[in-house]
Amino acid sequence: MKLKKDYLSLVFLTTLLIFVFPMTVGARGDYLVLEEWELEGEMTIERAQEIDKNIDQIMEEELEQIKRLIEKDKPDFAFVKMLRLTLFLNAGAAKLPSIIGKLEKWIKEFISVLSSLAKKMGADGFSISAGSTGVSVGLSFTIP
Repeated sequence: MKLKKDYLSLVFLTTLLIFVFPMTVGARGDYLVLEEWELEGEMTIERAQEIDKNIDQIMEEELEQIKRLIEKDKPDFAFVKMLRLTLFLNAGAAKLPSIIGKLEKWIKEFISVLSSLAKKMGADGFSISAGSTGVSVGLSFTIP
């Protein structure tokens, strides 16, 4: 899907995929913290503690799933999954800020995955940033 053609469809598709086609963290592990967060719409301190405790497993599983989606030529699903992951981590970090600090060791992997995703989607570049709203990722496209 060449997103340069229709940016509005990206916004619609992203919204649709986030709310209609949920992809869960921890479905194979001992925790379902992302699924619970999505279904109940609330990040509790207990859920944040689960994220903090299982951050390496969460990151490993989610980034692997994103890579597989890219390899299967489903970059739009991969991008939405990356956005959901950052929203989830930010919600947890709002309750337990130490979560953000634990992401430092995952930066190289984030860069690798986003670089691959940007190429697959025809993006001119990508960004990873941390600020007052937490961690964010983005792709950039030239608008003709």
